[in-house]
Amino acid sequence: MAQEGQFFAERYQLLTLIGQRDAGEVYWAQDISLHRPVAVKILSSELANDGNFLRRFRSETQAAARLSHPNIVSYYDWGLEDGVPYVVSDLCRGGNLRDMLEAGARLSPSQALEIGLGVADGLQQAHTANLIHSGIAPSNILFDSEGRVKITDFALAALHAEASLPSFHDRIFGPSFYAAPEEIESQEITEKVDVYALAVVLVEAVTGEHPFAGETTLSVLWDRLSRPLPCPPVLGELAKPLAKAGTIRPEDRSSLEELTAELLNLKEALPPAEPLPLVVLDEPSSASFAMPAKNSNQSDSNASDNSRDDDSGDDESEDGSDAIQFLRSKWTMVGAVAVVVLAVVIALLAVNQDSSSTRTVPNLVGMNYEDAIDEVSGTVGGNWVKIKRYEQRRDGTDEGEIMGQDPAPNEKVEKGAILTLTMSLGRSYVTLPADIIGVPIETATRHLQDLGLVLGEVKEVFNNDIASGQVIGVNEERQRLLDVAPGSSVYLTVSAGAQVVTVPGLVGSDLNIILENLRETGFNVSVEREYDNQFERDVVLRVVPEAGTEVTTGSDLLLVVSDGPRPVPALAGLSVGQARTLLEQQGFCLAERTVEGDLLSDIGDEAEVRNSVPPAGATFSATDEAEEGQEAGCVQLILSG
Repeated sequence: MAQEGQFFAERYQLLTLIGQRDAGEVYWAQDISLHRPVAVKILSSELANDGNFLRRFRSETQAAARLSHPNIVSYYDWGLEDGVPYVVSDLCRGGNLRDMLEAGARLSPSQALEIGLGVADGLQQAHTANLIHSGIAPSNILFDSEGRVKITDFALAALHAEASLPSFHDRIFGPSFYAAPEEIESQEITEKVDVYALAVVLVEAVTGEHPFAGETTLSVLWDRLSRPLPCPPVLGELAKPLAKAGTIRPEDRSSLEELTAELLNLKEALPPAEPLPLVVLDEPSSASFAMPAKNSNQSDSNASDNSRDDDSGDDESEDGSDAIQFLRSKWTMVGAVAVVVLAVVIALLAVNQDSSSTRTVPNLVGMNYEDAIDEVSGTVGGNWVKIKRYEQRRDGTDEGEIMGQDPAPNEKVEKGAILTLTMSLGRSYVTLPADIIGVPIETATRHLQDLGLVLGEVKEVFNNDIASGQVIGVNEERQRLLDVAPGSSVYLTVSAGAQVVTVPGLVGSDLNIILENLRETGFNVSVEREYDNQFERDVVLRVVPEAGTEVTTGSDLLLVVSDGPRPVPALAGLSVGQARTLLEQQGFCLAERTVEGDLLSDIGDEAEVRNSVPPAGATFSATDEAEEGQEAGCVQLILSG
């Protein structure tokens, strides 16, 4: 990689290293063309051979460079230097949120709210330009010297992860612990992955701990896939909007606009935010280094022009010029000697410094992680370097084995340098085959054994369409991924066949009481109503199939329910014969005598009906007591004339 003091890309003077992460190194640099400080990010040299990455790097960086927003770091330049990609951007002297948290800062809800609004505002601008960050993390949230939040690394973190970590599980165990569940499961990515990551960052900013901080990387992964974002009480009123922004399913998650609106509503309710505890970057120890040499031809040309000007004078000018040339030559010799002496002194100091302030890194590849740490402590010194560990899976390696290191063996490091060790988590993950679904559990067990896996807990569920003992799928309560570690237990869901239930005795029951319970039991319930003079409304009259019949869940169950007594039909204007026929059709009896006491048989069927008792629309049952002169349960007619 680059070194402090060198000129980079023929334009930038790298003054001091201000950041070193998986994606590369970041330098405080001076743009010698425009005389301004900038940040130069030099990506990993491993990416130079990845053609796909370089193509996407160009398109993504061009898109990010077009963004212009107060909360987005400005990109000034980008390109390839000796095949290695780099990006030049605005220098944010207020450090980043990761530095702030590692320094022990714990933000108040008001401070986190201000950061959240700034990040959300910048993301809104990016999303409008169809650019998803897909890498929001504390290290990508920077601050200028006044504490204004700035987002950086648009798409670079995700691109680097995809290029340098080839397998899906390597990606999720890589640099980002803020990816949304759908990113982990390689589902469709939308703008809501940025909403989820921002919510996780804000929870960590207030609590000081990653909300899914498990003992192992795997436990962190499972937590994000199995439960929504934890929002403890210390978040105060921030808890509700962040919980909604941290749901597992993106369709249940807040949009960026919704989250912004909720945060703005809280701004008036929360006290004003105190100034942020910025970790301000130190000025470079040296303001400048040796400038690059000018073009020799240009220097000679300028000298020739000056000589011609001097030669145009008289003899006295020539004598003066000779004297000046002599003095110049003399002092040039003195200067040259001084430069040589200074160079020797610097070299001696460098040798002396190298012998006392640097250590040689041992070869740790192939060692067990614990043994490697002991080796570093014994040869480099326990507090000489900072150990940074990454975990990956790779076939042909054992769990805990060191697969790579940076710096390489036998390189010299300064005190306080970072030694990165890549440790194996064992063999690559096993993809569960499709042929364990839809087969008997015995067959699925053999398939798992052939893959070096173990059958775990088997969950049985009733299924009317699949025979008993057939594997339906993976038990999603225990295992949502289709890739598992070698030797792992696989939890399956198996059909228990159709569930048989017995039709209960329901005649005489109240429909309103039994209906919901019947549907929960698994019946497909339908209701028919009919008038009945014996039972009140909503009382069950009949059940089809009848009580005691065994059926499978989901079967049809018909309930014939009373609609109460039938109302007396309108009889006015009908003849006695027509009234008798209509009443008999609807189940009513006709009294033999009229209200006036005359026998209908003496009057004849042609007489006209004027009204009835009970009147049209009224109801009565056979048990109702008849008024004086009436026949119980029968309709009496009132005739015209």
